[in-house]
Parts: sequence; C-alpha cells; structure tokens
Amino acid sequence: MKNTTFIITTAILVAIIAFCIAGTVEGQEPGASAAEEAFYKEQEAQLLQDTKAYLKELGYANSGVTLNRIVDAEGKREYTFTIHHSRIDKMDAAGRNGLAQQLSDREVSILDADGAAKYVIHYDFLIL
Repeated sequence: MKNTTFIITTAILVAIIAFCIAGTVEGQEPGASAAEEAFYKEQEAQLLQDTKAYLKELGYANSGVTLNRIVDAEGKREYTFTIHHSRIDKMDAAGRNGLAQQLSDREVSILDADGAAKYVIHYDFLIL
C-alpha cells in the first residue's frame, strides 16, 4: 500500500512539473521565430552599444547600462534602459529628468521585418 501511494504521488508530481515546464516554454514569446528573434537581438545589441557611446559623449564614460524588453501579444516592444553612473547618483531629480530627456530626444530606430517601428523606450537610473 505504501509503495502504491508513493508511485501515484510521484507520477502526479512529475505530471505537474511537466505541465509547468511546457507552460513556461510556450509563454516566452508566442509566434517569434528564431530568425526574427536573431534579427531583433542584433538591433538591440546595436541600440545598447549606441546608448553607451552617447553617454560617453555626454561625459558618463563607463556607465553601467542594462536593456530589458517586454514584447506584447501584438509584437510591440517596450524597452527599459537602466543606467548607473556615480555622477548621475549625485544629480538631483531635475538633472536626471533632463538627462533622460536628452536620451529620449536622440534618433533611435528599431525596425521590424517590414520596416515599421513598433516600440517604446524608457530610461531609468539606478541610484545607490
């Protein structure tokens, strides 16, 4: 009896784990092909590199910059840059807002395969 209960419990737990893994894999980015994903990754890497270079031009060399993205069901992308630099830490809120506006005002383009731009970009600052 103990052995049967153990086997049934194990089978149920394995089934639950399998469904969780399948759900996670399906939920990552529906409809995105490997080629499309590679296409965007290349553009995102260039965008990150351009942002770091722009910050360097503004006097914020060696800034820590991370890029996070969210892709909704329609394929619209939302990017959030999180930027850290010791000089930015010392700025007041108005100075950081001004820097975020400078970053937002620059020419940026991430295009989909059809040449359309479907994205929103936000800039946040990590203050330690």
